[in-house]
Amino acid sequence: MKIGYEFSIKGLLLEAMTHVSGKEVGIDCCYERLEFLGDSVLDLLITRHLYQSHTDIDPGELTDLRSASVSNENFAQVAIRRNLHLHLLHGSELLRSQIADYVKVISESEDNTRSFQGIRAPKPLGDLVESIAGAMLIDTKLNIDQVWKVFNPLLSPIVTPDKLELPPWRELNELCDSLRCFVKESCVKKGTMVHATLSVQLHNTLLVREGKGQNAKTAKGDAALHLLKDLEKRGISYSSSMSKRKRDASGLTDENSLKPVAQLEYKRHKVDETNLTANARTGLLPLKDTSMEASNLGASVPGFAQSLLF
Repeated sequence: MKIGYEFSIKGLLLEAMTHVSGKEVGIDCCYERLEFLGDSVLDLLITRHLYQSHTDIDPGELTDLRSASVSNENFAQVAIRRNLHLHLLHGSELLRSQIADYVKVISESEDNTRSFQGIRAPKPLGDLVESIAGAMLIDTKLNIDQVWKVFNPLLSPIVTPDKLELPPWRELNELCDSLRCFVKESCVKKGTMVHATLSVQLHNTLLVREGKGQNAKTAKGDAALHLLKDLEKRGISYSSSMSKRKRDASGLTDENSLKPVAQLEYKRHKVDETNLTANARTGLLPLKDTSMEASNLGASVPGFAQSLLF
């Protein structure tokens, strides 16, 4: 896989591709500092892109779009789609197994109507994308426009309002809030896993689902995903609930016309752009290059690193 950019300092690319366990294979560096930098860079670039691309939606929806776009889960999927995971250097058999399992699950879930909700990605996959962005920023002498020129196609397709999915736990809470019902939750730690039980009391039915994960947030998200599917089978979904609220606000309350739809809908608010600057420009303070002396590694970059270049 070629990323469409040739590094002047080849050692930066090597550092960006090396997991902390890379010491096990004789590489005396890792991507953690570049990941820290790249995380902020991509957050800024994606925020700017969304702000300029969607001028007719409110700040709340922009925030949701950004959260979905800069999540570790999304970056991990980018790493898989662009085959970047094949170039991750590490010395962990556990990580190797986790990545292989994730790739398999992703390939089997491509036709899932709820996308990859509930699938947990190994964190190093998302870290890899961020660290490459950080390395590129340094290599371009802080030229964020050049970084975006490379990363825009890498990250595509970037989520749009009509494709946006809320996290299951949040979607469930907002749905139940609109239905004026309560979500009861309980979490218990069993060994290394957290088990969550969620229940929703409808008019004449109590729905209960369980989920598990490495933490309470993940466990509740897992249980919420099952509950959302149960509710959808009953014709109850976040989008249909939002549609009803819009009709009620317009004086249209025909219950028979209410039909669940697949896409998530948002109420959009037109923004008055009369006094907004046409082209917002972002200024960055100079950053000191405190990464490893990458220029000394240039000669030692192996062939697999060159495969990412032109």
